[in-house]
Amino acid sequence: PLNFIESYAYGIYVNQFICWHLWRTKRAGVLFFIFLAGVSAASVHLVQRPVEALLRQSNKPVLMLVPLGVTILLVVLNWLCPDSAASSSAQAGLPTGLPGYTRFDESMVDTHFPIHADWLGQSVLINPSIAFGPHEVVLVARAHRRSHKQTQDDCYYTGKVATCINEIWHSDIVVTSVPFEVLDLHSWMKNGTRPHIPKLKRWSGLSSRGGLRAWTDLCVREHYISENRTLMKLVVTGPEDPKVFQLAKDEKGGSDVVFVSYPPKDWREGCPKDGRSWPQMYLAQGLVPSMPDKRATGHWLNCGSAERPEKNWIPFEWRGQLHFVYSVSPHAVMKVNYDNETGVPVGCGDHVVSSHMPLVRLQMRHPDFVISGSGQA
Repeated sequence: PLNFIESYAYGIYVNQFICWHLWRTKRAGVLFFIFLAGVSAASVHLVQRPVEALLRQSNKPVLMLVPLGVTILLVVLNWLCPDSAASSSAQAGLPTGLPGYTRFDESMVDTHFPIHADWLGQSVLINPSIAFGPHEVVLVARAHRRSHKQTQDDCYYTGKVATCINEIWHSDIVVTSVPFEVLDLHSWMKNGTRPHIPKLKRWSGLSSRGGLRAWTDLCVREHYISENRTLMKLVVTGPEDPKVFQLAKDEKGGSDVVFVSYPPKDWREGCPKDGRSWPQMYLAQGLVPSMPDKRATGHWLNCGSAERPEKNWIPFEWRGQLHFVYSVSPHAVMKVNYDNETGVPVGCGDHVVSSHMPLVRLQMRHPDFVISGSGQA
């Protein structure tokens, strides 16, 4: 009985995704499982058992040719019968197999965000953020890719030669905007007609120290492994995870951007000597998407702790003032304070803390969970 179950179970395992791909609908009911069982039984009797008998009678050199023959067969079949979903996704600039637009009901759709960037290379766009201004929609995103480098060149720890392993995160903020008169949100959400969004460009104007330096030379997080004299380095080349917003009191309609970053090397007293650098939250004012090279200084939001990572704060406006949700559970909110003369952020007020009982109960049931949030309110 076990051999019987094993044979047919393996047939089901092999054929389940093939059958799902051939099934006309995306709902798996009783008919689908009958179809799967029939295909699996046929494959056991017509393919699996004849091949097993043939292999038992064959010599070893012939067996070695079987994987090569199967590989060639799969390549030929893929060329003769290409995946139509993958082809349509590629033509639309979508990841393979993902639909560009899906409507679940009258109140919910899932749609591809049609954004692209210049000079992207091998980087990908992640963590997009949008803000609706008086005359345009402003879009920002993070361009990200990773690389790896191992070297002993100019690598020392406490004066001794070490091996440096650099994990490099190539990160940039890219921006663009779309005038309201050319952005047909209704057609996009109603029937999936994707709007044309100008390509995002690198925000080269973001700078530190009052606009004197580009936001590129950041502190490096280090960890030394004494057993094999290896210095592990996390090198991040630029800002991360931007969130764009506009305050109602800004009559010019300017956009502000809050973002995460390791501190610039010229920040405060410089980078920590022990390599224990942590990402912090920063605020830059006066983003002009049409002029991404216009200088905008990033200011440290001294509202948390410089001794631990700070990220995923949620910006929102209340009574004309910028606030952040510092944490979701417990729910901690803080108001940003500005210098009266310069208008730059100088810190935050006290945290206003409350608890939402469903989240408290969830945390009690799963103490290993970390409940956090992001995005914009």
